[in-house]
Amino acid sequence: MQLYERTPARYSADVSRRHRWIRGDYQIAQWVLPRLFAESGGNRRNPLSGLSRWKIFDNLRRGLVAAALTALFVAGWSALPGPWFWTLAALGIILVPPLCVSLLDLFRKPADASLRQHLAAALRAAGTHFGHAGLLLACLPYEAFFSVDAIVRTAWRMLVSRRRLLEWNPSRDAERDAAHPERTDLMASVRTLWFAPMLAARDGVAARRHEPAAGGGRAGAGLVALRAGDRLVDQPARCSPASAH
Repeated sequence: MQLYERTPARYSADVSRRHRWIRGDYQIAQWVLPRLFAESGGNRRNPLSGLSRWKIFDNLRRGLVAAALTALFVAGWSALPGPWFWTLAALGIILVPPLCVSLLDLFRKPADASLRQHLAAALRAAGTHFGHAGLLLACLPYEAFFSVDAIVRTAWRMLVSRRRLLEWNPSRDAERDAAHPERTDLMASVRTLWFAPMLAARDGVAARRHEPAAGGGRAGAGLVALRAGDRLVDQPARCSPASAH
């Protein structure tokens, strides 16, 4: 029997769901190893297949993507030479996948669709793909924040406190909480996404000071403004970036 979870209608509900996913992924992180460590001491052979272990590893990797991209932006604007290069590299990581998918959609014309219908559908799909990428870019610092928060919480609970390891908030409850009036206004978004404008201010100062003659300040100015305003971007957002798990 297969169970399907409904796609969240709000970004905040999607964040709650992915935070739960990341915690679950990192609780079973040791299953990517060829041998498992037992609490009583010693170890035993991992019974999972190589494919299953690779899927677990890919989920662990996915939980670090936003943090790694944010670190790349920050390092490129404040420490690494050539801020334009690192900015474009990070943007490419975000924008190349939707570009490739859009091109594939364009060249995969169904036999029963006219050229006009196919082009219209491909254009709508491309808009959706790049809209998701734009929302990811706008909310990238907050995505990094909640991903790292989930990983750190899991590490603390597994290695130190040994409590709340089975904490699980059903998606229906998360959706209901996200739709509460006190959590849907602008001030609620500001309180939730406080990390993004704080990081944007830090990035703006760093980009201004780091190689201004080489264009460090200009390279990051637009993205800093976008990050600072991601709480405004989130306000009208009702659909989250597609996140396969």
